[in-house]
Amino acid sequence: MKCLLPTINSGLVLALVVSAFSLPASFADEPEVLKESFDQKTDLKWTVIRSAKDHVSLETNPGMLTLKTQRGTIHGDEKNDAFSGGTQAKNIHLVDREIPDNVDFEATIAVRKFEPQLFYHQIALIAYQDDDNYAKFSMEKTNNPPGQTQVLLVCEDRARPTHNLITPTEIDGPFWLRFERTGPDWICRHSRDGKTFQAIGVHTFEFSDKKRLIKVGFLAKNGGNPAAAEIDVLFDSFELRIFPPVAEVEQE
Repeated sequence: MKCLLPTINSGLVLALVVSAFSLPASFADEPEVLKESFDQKTDLKWTVIRSAKDHVSLETNPGMLTLKTQRGTIHGDEKNDAFSGGTQAKNIHLVDREIPDNVDFEATIAVRKFEPQLFYHQIALIAYQDDDNYAKFSMEKTNNPPGQTQVLLVCEDRARPTHNLITPTEIDGPFWLRFERTGPDWICRHSRDGKTFQAIGVHTFEFSDKKRLIKVGFLAKNGGNPAAAEIDVLFDSFELRIFPPVAEVEQE
């Protein structure tokens, strides 16, 4: 049996009364629950964007998935980005389950070990249409100010990113990240024990192309930083809960 003893200390967390944020009617219905334990094998079918198998292992740390970070980004016009040298992020893991625009979901990742050393070392949950259209809730090292770790929500639509809910954070051990899409609202949370989740904030974002489906998953990378070393990130579990769409009420 795996046991996590996380100790993450978050500073300057936005004061939000999350309990006042009403849940949609769809949350009353039973969700589709997709769980991944990474215990010797994968339980779910995954789509991996730009797979680099030599940086992925279920054997290095038994009972967990080990991702070794690499240089690469999907931020803005990444193919023409001078800082990254046009290197695109690899090993973006997405559950092979497409989700329509009108469907709410909740994704949670348990991170056993993440020890960022240099700016843009990061792990993230991601809701992905393609490299130019996504929402990414990440924990990462920043250079503004230097040496600080933060959580933030990057929303990119048609290769135009915005940076939201930026909150300084300290990492002392394992932690959980969770983000939820409820209509146009994205709710970001983190946890020390996987049971009690503290809100980072709520941000409204919608993709321009509402007909396109998304896939949800996670990543670990160095961003475009050429000086960042490749480090091992250990993931303990992943869960995706997909809620039935809200039925439209006909007007009489």
